[in-house]
Amino acid sequence: MQLSQHYRSYELPWEIDPEDQQRLRRLLTGGVLTLVLLGLILPFVRLPPPVQSAVEEVPQRLARLMVQERPKPPPPPVAQAKPKPEAKPQAKPVPAPKPVDRTAQARRKAQQSGLLKYQDDIQRLQGSEAADILRKVKADIAAQPLG
Repeated sequence: MQLSQHYRSYELPWEIDPEDQQRLRRLLTGGVLTLVLLGLILPFVRLPPPVQSAVEEVPQRLARLMVQERPKPPPPPVAQAKPKPEAKPQAKPVPAPKPVDRTAQARRKAQQSGLLKYQDDIQRLQGSEAADILRKVKADIAAQPLG
């Protein structure tokens, strides 16, 4: 008989090592302290105003190109209104379509698709022994107290 040591690690994979946690806290406090010090010191640092360099003169050729405006397109010509004929022949009234029984159409469509297509099979299943057994089981489950 061989005796061996059973090793089991009781640490969970998502637990943080205490040394890692201490290193993280040390880095975070150092970073926050550095940011706070910079935030307190930088407002008091005065920088000299920026020196403006002499404005370069734009070459005459480029200046003409920049100032030159493009010609505007001519406005579209105004079309003269054509006189409309005042007398229009009256169209014959279209007879009103016959009212359609939409419920009958919907019933016919439902009988051809979905569960109504299998209506006879479902009615046969409701009267079978399997349905009776299921009803008894359901009643037994409902009669049991909760808890």
